[in-house]
Amino acid sequence: LTAGDAAAMDWFGSFSVALAGDTALVGAFRDDDAGSESGSAYIFNLNDYNQWGQQAKLTAVVDDSAAESRFGYDVSLDGDTALVGAYGYNCPGVVSCGAVYVLTRSGSNWSHQAKLLASDGAANDLFGFSTAISGDTALIGAIGADCPAGSNCGAAYVFTRSGAAWSQQAKLTPMTQVQEVEFGISVSLDDDTALVGAYLDDDCPVGLNCGSAYVFTGSGATWTEQQKLKPIDPEPGAQFGISVSLKGDTALVGSDTDDCLAGADCGSAYVFTRSGASWSQHDKLVASDFDAGQNFGRRVSLVEGMALIGAWGDDCTAGADCGAAYVFTQTGVDWNEQSKLTASDADQGDEFGISVALTGETALIGSRLNDCADGVGCGSAYVFTRSGMTWNEQMKLTASDASADDQLGRSVAVDGDTALIGAWFADSDSVARSGAAYFYTFPCGFGKELQADAWHLVGSPCAPNLPGTVASTYGDELPGSYASRWVVYGRDATTDAYVAYAETDPIDPGVGTWIKTLDPPTGTGNRVFVEGTVTPVLGTTGCVGTQGCYVIPLTPPDDASELYNLVGHPFPFGVDWANVRLRVDGTTYLSPTDALAQNVMDKTYWVWNGNAYESYDDATPMLEGTLQAFDGLWIKLLPGSQGKTLELLIPATPSVKSSQVEAEVPWYLSWMQALEALIPTATASDFSPQANTWGADRNRQRWQPPPAEEWAVRLTIEEPETGMRDRSNVLGQLKASKRGYDPHDLVELAPFGDTYLTIVFPHPHWGEHAGDYTSDFHKLPRDPRWGDVWEFEIRSDALLSDLRLSWDGPQEILERSVIIDRDMNQRIPATERVYDFYLDGKPRTLRWRYRGQASPQQWWR
Repeated sequence: LTAGDAAAMDWFGSFSVALAGDTALVGAFRDDDAGSESGSAYIFNLNDYNQWGQQAKLTAVVDDSAAESRFGYDVSLDGDTALVGAYGYNCPGVVSCGAVYVLTRSGSNWSHQAKLLASDGAANDLFGFSTAISGDTALIGAIGADCPAGSNCGAAYVFTRSGAAWSQQAKLTPMTQVQEVEFGISVSLDDDTALVGAYLDDDCPVGLNCGSAYVFTGSGATWTEQQKLKPIDPEPGAQFGISVSLKGDTALVGSDTDDCLAGADCGSAYVFTRSGASWSQHDKLVASDFDAGQNFGRRVSLVEGMALIGAWGDDCTAGADCGAAYVFTQTGVDWNEQSKLTASDADQGDEFGISVALTGETALIGSRLNDCADGVGCGSAYVFTRSGMTWNEQMKLTASDASADDQLGRSVAVDGDTALIGAWFADSDSVARSGAAYFYTFPCGFGKELQADAWHLVGSPCAPNLPGTVASTYGDELPGSYASRWVVYGRDATTDAYVAYAETDPIDPGVGTWIKTLDPPTGTGNRVFVEGTVTPVLGTTGCVGTQGCYVIPLTPPDDASELYNLVGHPFPFGVDWANVRLRVDGTTYLSPTDALAQNVMDKTYWVWNGNAYESYDDATPMLEGTLQAFDGLWIKLLPGSQGKTLELLIPATPSVKSSQVEAEVPWYLSWMQALEALIPTATASDFSPQANTWGADRNRQRWQPPPAEEWAVRLTIEEPETGMRDRSNVLGQLKASKRGYDPHDLVELAPFGDTYLTIVFPHPHWGEHAGDYTSDFHKLPRDPRWGDVWEFEIRSDALLSDLRLSWDGPQEILERSVIIDRDMNQRIPATERVYDFYLDGKPRTLRWRYRGQASPQQWWR
């Protein structure tokens, strides 16, 4: 990616990039559109088959464009709202007080909504040096803010939005303020938790500028410092806190000038985890090829189970400071390097990795000093996607008006189908370095990885280009002849049977299909890419949010029975299942939970991850689902829906985070066998389902700590060699749970074909609710001293010699729990968080025992 109007010294890709779905945002803070170094930011979209295009270039509002305002130095993005920092903005009579611009999207148009200023802004506060946004809350760093202790103490400001109006709610500072620590150099925000870096903090026993980071919790005008984070191995000049990223109960803190055996400024990043209100260091991450001057950790980005860490000073064969970025993934309690990412056209001095952003299986990386035809330092940003364990470069984003020294890519942000890229040195209207920001959108997402010889349940995230048929949508990247080397099947809910698609049949958003190919797709990273336009939406009546909804008609049962409908997620960004509505007879709108209560639709939906079904709903702790791009899913309509007109309303509102079934659960197994039988005889033996690598669904659910007395633990089983994984398994205690079945116990659908790997809670004695379950919640006991026991099975149809069971939950629960493997005569304290074992083809039965408030002597007896 490069700026369309690239110019020398723009610094496109320098310091700030952001990524969301199929949209990238890249800063070019030295762009000169509005004067020397006025700055800008660029938005890019994935518009066609593997093609990224610049959608918009952002600069400060016309009256504000001024030299050295550095608009685009930092950017952040959440759904249809973007923040662009301009720390060099001059308030009336006040130099470099700083400002942050709020931009919102309607359709494909971005417009200014507000300009945020600190209520106590002063000269050289540099408000807007760092930004973060979560929903209607913004967090903004001002590293130059003074305090009674002296200059450059720093501060972070909380703003909230009501309607279209933004107001300052709080000013965050450490309980003990110290001059020259530059608190606010980095900020991150996730719901009610804020993380703020202070990279020049001297609060360590070994010297100056060791650095620190602060955790705050709160909402609105009330925020409280929860804890100050410091590494257990502080080092002078390490600059711990130069970058921060927060996801749920995990924090990632960069320390880019940390030294190593190779020399100075190798860099590192630290993982901290929270239990209750206490944070502790969990791991220290370093590059496998660490070297002096790499500056690993200058920028970091964190999603659930995955971290992206920039190292702009990494050298390459072309020379010094080409730059790199490293991907780390979490397995159980361990974090391990998965891949090192570099630009395909790496050159000395590009500083690739100066900014990073991560969403799902997509990474956006800024390269602020990348050159262009107009000169040096135009800047660019690169998009990478993951296929299994491999990351592939998809596209290079540039500004449409790139010019030298714009430094596009100084900042990046991404969310859903939008990326925002800052060009902080871009000139605007002859105003030097006023800065700019560019939006890029990708209406069809980043493609779908398809493993060869495996079934995939998919939905189209956009309206495919005409003619929009099976052949035109998928044929370019699926090799071989249709019905011989690859096939597409749909589900006819009216006849309750699978139907083979013809090559000329349409592929529509909202419709789920099964795809199988005997050969890997030819698209980058074994992906198929859909070329198309934004999925059309209708009005907002009954729809959550203001962007409208896509309407999916459902087929109810003809009699007092249950009927499954196969549908597709119609958007290239995540949508929270809690925001989906069921419209009944055109007038009644029900949430999934309300639909279950009225016996018209189960609140659960099911997705196939390649080796197991995963169950999610809108109300069960740790299983509150988010529909992801390219998802196909099963919806179950209940007897009360007979004779009604039913429509599923999927809102075009990006995610802000992340029942009764009969004993005959293998209904789906019989369907799958029927589907296999429909494949032409000549190739039927070739189409045997096998496991798919765990993909973007790793971010499907978002950690939601249960209320104080209630608790939940999530179990994950995985086989590292093949990538098979099942993580939608939860046990715990809830006040609303009952003895036996209750609506928080989500059904596990039977797997099909080979090879599968899954965890189930079997309940064959639950009468009409007998079957296998994804979750198993028990009622809170009357006496807290009472313990409890859960039994679960790990199942596979293969001999697996290297399995790992891991679990995650409140530390106080883990300290009072043990896992029992009677087959191997093993008792594993839950505080160990992992258990490695093998399967011999038979189910392995394990027990989770929780001792409540009983004494350890009673528990271990």
